[in-house]
Amino acid sequence: MDVRITYDDGRVETVTTGKDWKTATGPVIFNSIYTAEHYDARLEKEGWAKPGFNDKDWQHVLLRAAPSMNVTAQAMAPVAACDTLPAKRFRKFSDSRYLYDLGQNISGISRITLKGPAGTVLRLRHAERLDSAGHTDQSNIDVHYRPTDDKDPFQTDIFILSGKGRKPSCRASTTKVSSTWKWKAVNPWN
Repeated sequence: MDVRITYDDGRVETVTTGKDWKTATGPVIFNSIYTAEHYDARLEKEGWAKPGFNDKDWQHVLLRAAPSMNVTAQAMAPVAACDTLPAKRFRKFSDSRYLYDLGQNISGISRITLKGPAGTVLRLRHAERLDSAGHTDQSNIDVHYRPTDDKDPFQTDIFILSGKGRKPSCRASTTKVSSTWKWKAVNPWN
């Protein structure tokens, strides 16, 4: 694969992949535009994107044929953060269940600071409305969703803590920006 980079000053550079490239799994263990992202912070590889990182445990890539002879770049503006919206209202249902109201329906990226024991699983459930008891209601948006099991709940980011102290994360929903929501429920996985 060739990645063609055109700089603002007009210079063009091509970065070519090859057998010398390496790969490894990381903390994003599942991602779907319709459902969400599952992120296991215990699998983060500190410093992997910096010079000098020791990639001795990484595997060499396997070369594959292109999926089509007509692979083209999508020419569109990238998704970008335009604004930061703090929650307008907050409701605590119990010591482990919370609801945040953003005050408007948005398509966005969640930013949350988390602290807890390694392996603690949190769910960030997105919805556009609430039911009569004040809990998130996805019945207006999940009509076409057909899960095969309960491992991939609709519009619910799953975040597994690393146990390495209080740490901000904007990983939740980083690639799931096409769904819309006004309400965000935060609860433990159970």
